[in-house]
Amino acid sequence: MTAAGATRTVAVVWDQHAPYHADRLAALAARLGESWTVTGIALAAASRKYAWTAPSAGAGYHATTLFAGPAEGVRGLRRLLGLARATRGHGQVFLCNYERPTTWLLAVWLRARGARIWLMFDSTRADKPRRRGRERLKRIALAPYHGGLVSGRASRAYLHALGLRARPIATGYDTLSVARVRDEADAPPAPDGVPFDARAFLIVARCVPEKNLAAALDAYAEYAHAAHGNGRAPRALWLCGDGPDRPALERWAGALGLTRCRFLGFRQPAEVARLLAHALALVLPSRSEPWGLVANEALALGVPVLVSNRAGCAHDLVRDGVNGRVLGPDQPGAWAEALTALDRDPDLWKRLAAGARDTAAEGDVRHFAAGAAELMDTAGPA
Repeated sequence: MTAAGATRTVAVVWDQHAPYHADRLAALAARLGESWTVTGIALAAASRKYAWTAPSAGAGYHATTLFAGPAEGVRGLRRLLGLARATRGHGQVFLCNYERPTTWLLAVWLRARGARIWLMFDSTRADKPRRRGRERLKRIALAPYHGGLVSGRASRAYLHALGLRARPIATGYDTLSVARVRDEADAPPAPDGVPFDARAFLIVARCVPEKNLAAALDAYAEYAHAAHGNGRAPRALWLCGDGPDRPALERWAGALGLTRCRFLGFRQPAEVARLLAHALALVLPSRSEPWGLVANEALALGVPVLVSNRAGCAHDLVRDGVNGRVLGPDQPGAWAEALTALDRDPDLWKRLAAGARDTAAEGDVRHFAAGAAELMDTAGPA
C-alpha cells in the first residue's frame, strides 16, 4: 500500500520476507506517517535455509518480491540488476549483506544517484574468528554507507572499529512485534498460562555446527541423569529446527539415551510461538550468533532464556539472573546446572519468567522504527 500524498520514499531490502520483516515495515510506516512511502523489497520468495511462509503486506507499506525460487539461486548480474531496478528512485535505502560484491556495487550506484544508504547490521567482533586482512576489506565494503542500524551495543562497537565511528549509528535492528508473537501463541505470557509442571525445555535453532547443539544435548543428558538419580522424571527437550547436522544430532541423542528429546523439524513462527507458550525455558547455546531473534520471541511470552555469551542478545536483551542466564558455550556442566535449577525451583522460574515478561518491550519492533527514523532524520529531506 502506498501512503496517499506521500512525497518521500524509503526502501528496505532483505533476501526474503518473514513475519518479523513485516513487523518492521509496518512499524516504520506507522512511525513515519502518510508523508512517506515505505517499500519492503524481498529479493526472492524462498530460501534454502528458512522455509518461511511469506506474510501478506500489512497496512501502510508496499511489499514486493523480485524473483521466484530461493534467494541463493539469484546471483551476480541478475541479482544486481533486479535490486537496482527495485530501489531506483528511492531517496533512502536500507541494505543488509554488505559483504556481498553485488550489494557493494548497488550501494555505490545508489549513492552516486543521490540516495541515502543505511546499513542493517548485527554482527559483532566476537561472533566468529576475525582475520586482519578481511577486516581491512570490510572498510572498503562499508565506504558507501551513510550510517547503520545495528542490533545493539556490541554491533555498534564493531562498526566503530570498522571505520564508521564518525557516521550516525542507531540501535533496534533485531526486533519483532511482541504483540504479534503473543497473538500467535494464543496463551498469556508466563508465569501465567501453562502450569510450571507441564512445561518443557525448548531449543529453536538450525542444525548447523555454530549452534552448538551437540553440547546442548550433552548438558541435557547430564541434567536428565541427575534427575533420574534423584527419583525424578526429567522434563522433555523439544528441538525445533532443521539443517545438515540433524541426522547426526538425532543419532547422538539416541546414543545418550535421551528418550524425552524430540526433534520437531522446521516450524513456522506461529508454531514456534505456540511451542514457546509451553516452554519452561529457551536454550540458545550457540558458539556463533550475531543476535538470536528467538530470544525476543521467548521474552514476549515470559519464557526465561538460557543463552550463550557469544550471542548478541546476551549483551543487550538477556540479563543474567533477571530474565534468564548468560553462560559460556563450552561449559555443559553450567548449562546442566541451570536446567536443573529451573526444573526444581518454581519460585526461581516464576521470578525469571516475570522478568522476561516485563523486559519483553526492549525487544519490540518499535525500536526498529525509532532507530530507522533517527537515521533518516539526520539526512534531512529526501
